[in-house]
Amino acid sequence: MSDSLKDSRKLRVLNIIDDHNRECLNITAGISLSSDRVIRIIEQVIELKGKPKEIRTDNGPEFTSKNFTQWCEANGIKAKYIQPGKPKPGWINRAIQQKLQRRSA
Repeated sequence: MSDSLKDSRKLRVLNIIDDHNRECLNITAGISLSSDRVIRIIEQVIELKGKPKEIRTDNGPEFTSKNFTQWCEANGIKAKYIQPGKPKPGWINRAIQQKLQRRSA
């Protein structure tokens, strides 16, 4: 999920959601979300909630990078990518984005 700041810089938001029970496990915002940062965040969630069998993501560069795919493989986690233009969990991201916008207004 992303938005733009008043100075035109992009604000990126990483939402980690458990598809099984729709629990939001983490929300992280930043100007840049590299694959290294995404991996660190996922590792923190794994420490608290346990390791998933698979991770479903969009096709962003932080998820399709060699670094991320090798990390998934090394940890026995299947990387699944949503079909471009048809994000199944999109309603979840939209709901979170709407709540964040209401709180910041």
